[in-house]
Amino acid sequence: MSANRAGVRQCYLERGRLRFARLEPTVDLAPGALADFVRSETQRLVQYLVTLRALPRDAGPVQVLVIAPSGGRSAFERALHSDTRLLFRTVDYSDALKALSLRRVPDGTAAEALYAHLAARKPPREQFARREERRRYLLWQMQRGIAAAGAAAFCACALVAGSRSLDAASIRGDAAEELAGAQAAAADYARITSTFPVTETSTENLKAAVVEFGRIAERSTPPERAFLHVSRVLQRYPQFELDALRWGVASAAEQRDAALKGLAPDAQADAMVLIELSGRVNATQRNDYRAITAHVQQFAAALVGEGYELVRTQLPFDVTPEGVLSGDIGGSADTGEAPRFTVVLARRLP
Repeated sequence: MSANRAGVRQCYLERGRLRFARLEPTVDLAPGALADFVRSETQRLVQYLVTLRALPRDAGPVQVLVIAPSGGRSAFERALHSDTRLLFRTVDYSDALKALSLRRVPDGTAAEALYAHLAARKPPREQFARREERRRYLLWQMQRGIAAAGAAAFCACALVAGSRSLDAASIRGDAAEELAGAQAAAADYARITSTFPVTETSTENLKAAVVEFGRIAERSTPPERAFLHVSRVLQRYPQFELDALRWGVASAAEQRDAALKGLAPDAQADAMVLIELSGRVNATQRNDYRAITAHVQQFAAALVGEGYELVRTQLPFDVTPEGVLSGDIGGSADTGEAPRFTVVLARRLP
């Protein structure tokens, strides 16, 4: 029970849940008269609840919490005596405000400020107001939600803009460092080139000349590399004895004149290094053409490598299209001279 501006508010709570509430209008009454009115209304309410069977008849005493106006607690306690049916407990309005930590209330309000504060701090699950009455509140909620979403989007955009600003500042710093480095390199280049001797041509022509000389050097090949390669192979085949070694560079026209049919068409370059090896095969009988052929083929295969390709191999005999051996092999007059061979190698120049 509580005294409001509009009258006396009566609420029936069961296990912490609101089961019944009504507002009884009153006129301005003195504290004693208001206490008697509260007692009579409480008895009527209990009788009404028993009639509705919301309150058992044989139940124990009903606890009644009365919130008295400020300064009227003593008058309420004198008028409200507990009995076997009603058990009164009186709380002063100022003490109720302190219990709820409610420091200030709107001017002209009474106990309804307590209900409003409790409803705002712990809203009930049940909604007693109609949808039409809550329309302005729903609009307010939507406005607050839109404002919160806009604030969150603004904060996100601000964070992204700040990150992009930091990236832009970092890029500008890197660009400034690169520009300073380029200027320093240009100054060093100008300082170094200023010490060069005076030439009758431009720097671009000198660069082109250096590039051309580099290409010429790449296409030039000394014979030492070929001699070293042949020497290594001869160490592995001591039965071969060289009589002559011809080294040279053949152009495309010279290749056609020499009829280098041993190379594939796409393998012929503008210029090639040719090595022609002529010699004898020792430790082999002259009439053993199979052994001679095997030794020469092994020797020629060992020479292939390090860029060299086999052009042709010439044995002391030939095989005719009819399968007959021809040449100087196994004659009746054996002079004792070792069989001769010729191997031609080629290496393409870049």
